[in-house]
Amino acid sequence: MITPPMTDGNIQAFLWKKRIMVAGDPAGLRSLAKLLSWLADLDQESIPQMPEGERAHVHLYAGSQISADSSELELCRLDAKGTGAFPRGFDGRDEKTRGVGCPEWFLDRPDA
Repeated sequence: MITPPMTDGNIQAFLWKKRIMVAGDPAGLRSLAKLLSWLADLDQESIPQMPEGERAHVHLYAGSQISADSSELELCRLDAKGTGAFPRGFDGRDEKTRGVGCPEWFLDRPDA
C-alpha cells in the first residue's frame, strides 16, 4: 500500500462565488504542497494493485485531513497509468492538451 504524506496545520476547501477556494495557514499550505509534490512524483507504473487506465488520487476528508467546515477535496493525476491519457472531455490550457478528448461540437464553442 502506498501512503501519502499527512496534512498538517489548517486547510479549508470550499466553494465561494463560483470559485473553488483552498486556504490554509502556513503549515497547512506547506503540507498541501508536499502532498501535491508527492502525487506529482508518484510512479503510477510501480503500483501493481492499480489497474492500467486508472489515475493516482488522494481524498482529503472534512474533519480529518482538512477543516470540519470544508468540502471533501480530491486531488487527482490527469495522466492515466499505462497510457498517459488524460480524461475524456479534458480541455487543456496549452496547444498540446487543448481539446484532448473533447467532442468536435465542444471545440466549436465561441470561447474555445
